Amino acid sequence: MVATFSYFDASFAFTAAVTLYISRALNFSVYPEASIVNIFPFTRHDQSALDMALQLLGHQIAAGNVPAIEFSRLLRLLDNNLQALHATMQTAVNLRGIELNFSTPEISFAAGWTG
Repeated sequence: MVATFSYFDASFAFTAAVTLYISRALNFSVYPEASIVNIFPFTRHDQSALDMALQLLGHQIAAGNVPAIEFSRLLRLLDNNLQALHATMQTAVNLRGIELNFSTPEISFAAGWTG
């Protein structure tokens, strides 16, 4: 049973949703063979859990739970930013096989750093 006006229930749903959004974002790899995708696959069960957390927040919002309203706003912002990141990654130029040199001799690094 979930309390409609409980801050903690809204907080728990928010935390679960953030975790699931991040898990889903880990699968937005430009390189599908990336090992992180294989370690943390985002399944239909994960999507179902995300949908349930969002529905729970929606129920609390409809009842007037103020923290749930703010949590929902933050989740929409997170989702929008992750989708923008995904779109950017999908349109990025594939730099595989090109060696990039980021060494900057102009910057003095701590002693012992070989870069």
